Amino acid sequence: MRHAVFATDPKPLDETCGCETCRTYSRMYLKHLFQTQEILGLRLLSFHNLWFYGQLMAAIGRAIEKDALGNHEELKGLRERLSRAYQPTLEEINR
Repeated sequence: MRHAVFATDPKPLDETCGCETCRTYSRMYLKHLFQTQEILGLRLLSFHNLWFYGQLMAAIGRAIEKDALGNHEELKGLRERLSRAYQPTLEEINR
């Protein structure tokens, strides 16, 4: 939220997320909250993060259940998708 590009970005924080923060607030509003040091900005990001981790844990739990039933590809596939999605590249880190 520190980058200037977010100041005019009307998109949600994460376009694939279904949390209340992403469904309701834009990146530019969240940036504004951070610039003005409003506590609401931190709360909204915390709600987003908690929802994300809740969804992640539910997906892991489903994959573990399937793995226990003999479908080992589900857990392996989830691990690979997460690794690709969240493995930062040098370009992303330097932004």
